[in-house]
Amino acid sequence: MAMSFQKYKGMALFHSHFSWVIGKLIGATDKHVYKSENHYKDFLDAIRKRTKPICDVEIGHRIATVCNIANFAYALQRPLNWNPKKEKFKKDKEANALLSWPMLNEWAIKM
Repeated sequence: MAMSFQKYKGMALFHSHFSWVIGKLIGATDKHVYKSENHYKDFLDAIRKRTKPICDVEIGHRIATVCNIANFAYALQRPLNWNPKKEKFKKDKEANALLSWPMLNEWAIKM
């Protein structure tokens, strides 16, 4: 599965193989996303009930990843191809270098 972003008229555009969903209406029998009026309450309820919140860690990670990729594409001013399984950009050392940075000495892991 590949995602790519590119800048167009000052905007970062998202492209993926899921483009078939654009313009599709969600029907009564289709799967719907849970609506939350209060994420904080939902999170605390999930702790109390030992259930998953509506936005668990995996969903939060994927949402943050998409935002970061868009920022990287904007900063580099070019399209990027992301591999979500490997969590790396395809054949792009410059973009992959943005995924992490060296730790400062006081925060380095000492072994």
